[in-house]
Amino acid sequence: INWFGTFYDNQIQTTIFEKFSLANQNVPTNSYSTQLSKAYATVYLDLSYSILFLILIWIMERYNTKIIQGDPTSKITVARFSVEVIGLPEHGIREDEVLFFFERFGKVAECKFAREYR
Repeated sequence: INWFGTFYDNQIQTTIFEKFSLANQNVPTNSYSTQLSKAYATVYLDLSYSILFLILIWIMERYNTKIIQGDPTSKITVARFSVEVIGLPEHGIREDEVLFFFERFGKVAECKFAREYR
């Protein structure tokens, strides 16, 4: 529609639409330089994200190390919560029997026999 409210003829209307259309700009879309620039952009973005990811992992590792070193419960070891029972016979007693015996004093996570083979 022109300024006067009437339609342009088809030739003028087609010419106007072609000027403002991005699809008809006669730019080679599959040229080698376009493909190469897209490849460089992809490699650059991939490397940038990878480096950013590694930096964030390094920051989190340092942050978590500080938290763990400052936490008094981080000094928990198995030896602090283990019981050594001396005097059990070498044969004839099973781990489940010892577990049953010590469960009356509290929750027992596991029972393992550590034998000294000399």
